Amino acid sequence: MGQPGLAEDPRFRPLADRKANESALDRLVSQWTAGGDALELAGELQLRGVAAAKSLNSLDLVADQQLWASGFFRHVGDHAGQSRPIVGPPWKMSRAAEITAAAPRLGEHNAYVFGELLDCRKRGSGDFREPEATCATGLRPGNAPSVAISWRTEDD
Repeated sequence: MGQPGLAEDPRFRPLADRKANESALDRLVSQWTAGGDALELAGELQLRGVAAAKSLNSLDLVADQQLWASGFFRHVGDHAGQSRPIVGPPWKMSRAAEITAAAPRLGEHNAYVFGELLDCRKRGSGDFREPEATCATGLRPGNAPSVAISWRTEDD
């Protein structure tokens, strides 16, 4: 910080006094860091044993090569055959989780979910991609009534 006497300043020696003079300490730190490069300042603090890091925005995160190397980010193919960056799984396991495709488009799997998984019988003349399509499930656990489901598609 360029202020060697600050370490001996009685206002900041014990924790109780630092807390009592927190506003003054905040002003001193703000003056020291104003106009400085956050990564360089964090590096200086780390060299002196202080846990410090720059708070990264989304552009900083995507540009961080360590995050790419660790698999935090990865590329997948989207529906148009373009490569898109995504956030990988937030955990590590003995066998890596496979994320190989982009998220589905709105309504892309309606036929599978409503038709096969929920056993819906379509009402109306269209298919499951039709805007405002509805169906009634054939699933009736116990004495529960059937369920009517409606949805909107990406084209709406």
